[in-house]
Amino acid sequence: MVSNKEPIPATLFIKNLKVNCIIGVNPEEKEREQEIRMQLFLWTDIVRASRSDNIENALDYSAIYKEVVKRVEHSTFYLIERLAYEVATICFQHPLTQKVTVILEKMGALKKAESAGIELTLEK
Repeated sequence: MVSNKEPIPATLFIKNLKVNCIIGVNPEEKEREQEIRMQLFLWTDIVRASRSDNIENALDYSAIYKEVVKRVEHSTFYLIERLAYEVATICFQHPLTQKVTVILEKMGALKKAESAGIELTLEK
């Protein structure tokens, strides 16, 4: 059993979040929305949440989900790098997020590939 003072590191995740937005630098990419598939991994300490069973002591991934969808859905970005950084910034708005990995995929971006994308990991 872990003592009350020892951290309990954990990774929460949101898997296969799909949103549509305009993304790209090519003229045809600026004319129609493309599907972006996201994986979000959120590192946090769950020691208080695991003891209290109270949402106020937890990293609220539902709030992060809602904010990401609100910001990205139907928005416009030129670069996937900028979009990944924007999503990571949203994740860090929650005070219990210590580290985040954002994986973004542009579905069907390349003819003979399922997707093209980026993986970005940042720490506070």
